[in-house]
Amino acid sequence: MPAGFPDGGIGDVHLEYTNPYWNLLGLRAFIDAARWLGKADEAAVWQNEYNDFMAAFRKAAARDLRKDPNGNAYLPILMGEAGAKELPQRAQWAFCHAVYPGQIFDQADPLVAGNLAMLAATEREGMVYGTGWDATGIWNYFASFYAHAWLWQGNGTKAADALYAFANHAAPMLVWREEQSLKGEKYREVGDMPHNWASAEFIRLTAHLIELDRGDELHLLEGFPSDWARAGMVTRLNGVLTPFGPLHLEVRVSANGQSARVKLAHLPRNAPSRIVLHLDGLSGRAGSIELPADRDVDQTVARYRTGAKG
Repeated sequence: MPAGFPDGGIGDVHLEYTNPYWNLLGLRAFIDAARWLGKADEAAVWQNEYNDFMAAFRKAAARDLRKDPNGNAYLPILMGEAGAKELPQRAQWAFCHAVYPGQIFDQADPLVAGNLAMLAATEREGMVYGTGWDATGIWNYFASFYAHAWLWQGNGTKAADALYAFANHAAPMLVWREEQSLKGEKYREVGDMPHNWASAEFIRLTAHLIELDRGDELHLLEGFPSDWARAGMVTRLNGVLTPFGPLHLEVRVSANGQSARVKLAHLPRNAPSRIVLHLDGLSGRAGSIELPADRDVDQTVARYRTGAKG
């Protein structure tokens, strides 16, 4: 890869990892598209290119891996010695995109675990601190990139917490500045206001906490906040688009808070191989149950707690 412009807190042109991340996830998308269209020969060509590119990435990443002050192994965005001179968390947006929606890493990949642990160690006010242009501030809608990475890794609770932190940094008109100072610190103006990408990310994250496709599987309520499971509460998705067709879902908690009724309309397009209903946020019980994928669903789930996190 030639030198590139990282953005997200690092200016100018450098030997860096944002463009390799994006090229890897782009190649993976080409492969998926070719297979979807039945073009096996084209998919094989792109797969060979992807494998070669990933091998080069792994070699470079092993060379550039560093440890943050807390001992977390992480990959900086800048290559070589330049990576040691930059904040570990700076400009890590493309890493989050590579995790999801890029899906270029296995869930058990230690690079992902190390980078997420490094980012988590910087959190202030529930947000990653210093990843954007303001080294002493927060990049509001980075919360969605970050939450999506945790969600894809299977930590829906962490993703839901990030949604709440994101929401708590909105302006009174329910829009966001791109970056801002921490509460009580001197105000610094960074980026657009209102930033409509932030609004779009808030909607995207909210939907994905309720439904997320994992290949040919549909996962429901994987990041469902326990706060949404109070007595009498109703959560709906009305025709949200998925690879399986528009999704109509309703979660209705009983008036006494002891159970919840989950209603799901049969997906009209390509039925997922599995529909998995995650119970953690809804019932308070860790685990999941499988729902039928070939018909409408009307399922009652017992709840194991009536309180919410507050």
